[in-house]
Amino acid sequence: MVPRQRPDIGWLDLACAAAYTLRGGDSARAQAQAEAAADELAGDGRHALVSLSVRSGFDRLLATLALPPGSEVLVSAVTIRDMVAVIEHHGLRAVPVDLDAETLALDETALAAALTPRSRMLLVAHLFGSRMPLQAALAFARRHGLLLVEDGAQAYTGDGWFGEPGCDVSLLSFGPIKTATALGGAVLRFADPRLCGRVRAAQALQPLQAGTAFARRVGKYALLKALTGRVAYGLVCGACRVLGIDHDGLINRSVRSFAGGELFQRVRQRPCAAQSRLLLRRLRGYPRARAALRAQRGERLLAALPLARPGRAATGASHWVLPVLSPDPARLIAGLYARGFDATCGASSLYAVPGAVPAGAGDLRRVMAAVVYLPAPEREGDLQGLALAVRATLGDGASLV
Repeated sequence: MVPRQRPDIGWLDLACAAAYTLRGGDSARAQAQAEAAADELAGDGRHALVSLSVRSGFDRLLATLALPPGSEVLVSAVTIRDMVAVIEHHGLRAVPVDLDAETLALDETALAAALTPRSRMLLVAHLFGSRMPLQAALAFARRHGLLLVEDGAQAYTGDGWFGEPGCDVSLLSFGPIKTATALGGAVLRFADPRLCGRVRAAQALQPLQAGTAFARRVGKYALLKALTGRVAYGLVCGACRVLGIDHDGLINRSVRSFAGGELFQRVRQRPCAAQSRLLLRRLRGYPRARAALRAQRGERLLAALPLARPGRAATGASHWVLPVLSPDPARLIAGLYARGFDATCGASSLYAVPGAVPAGAGDLRRVMAAVVYLPAPEREGDLQGLALAVRATLGDGASLV
């Protein structure tokens, strides 16, 4: 069975992570070293803050800004559910802005229509591993005095990109399922050094992530990496079937950074020294060629399929996830599973944000129910096999060119 995804981290990195947990040390110094590395690698004149997660950093940003209750945050109409939860927890209102399903870019007409006197921030999310052009959003935010926050949690690939330099704040994730994962952690990039300092001071007041919690995380993802080898994964899926366990739900829960428990209790911590050291290692040592090869494989696969996909015309797609649109997601998933490929429609925490204004005709929200996430094979034979399996499931057994 070809798994839907494997943690993007090597065994040597995991061994180093385990060693970092034994080493302990000064968490503030380790955090500062990771921040200095991010500043050096980005070279854009902005200022880095390392947080436990994107959610953690965004929560501290909103706490620091202390916007008036009822203020509005214009958000991409499809975004991470917990980001909306953080907005609402601070007494603010998330107002969705249509996204073009083809380009994944903000609809400029919808953006203008969403603006009110209570609008204070524009939160733009790069989706499905693409990087949308932000020139129009930048101009709009400057024209109307909005703080522009770029959610690049799905867009970091280790290629030297650390967000759009013109944004007020950029959020980059190194969570468990992300490219160049550090099993957690985030880098926030600030244009204003004073705002960066204020958010850093607010974060410093929070409790420290327990070293034992990070050690358990290392063990968990080492086990997950072992179990997502092709043979082992097939055995796991078979065992789940025999025991009547929903393997899809089990896997989805296992890779969530903050699965279970109270969200704000979990995110309101600062990273321990081991977490920051692993993040530093991943910043400095992730091979750029790896992400480039994956993007090439993904593009070849998607081009060979008789299926539409969200973001077909989007720029800079890294293809760390492979979403396609199916008129019958359950049938496609079942057909691929029977042919040895584990696809899913529930692996993402993306959320279609409800709004007072109906979604436009071309809005991404209208097609989210049809999204299926294909596995991303690394072997050439599996790549060809997956394309054939999709065609066979759809009733088209034609061979690939």
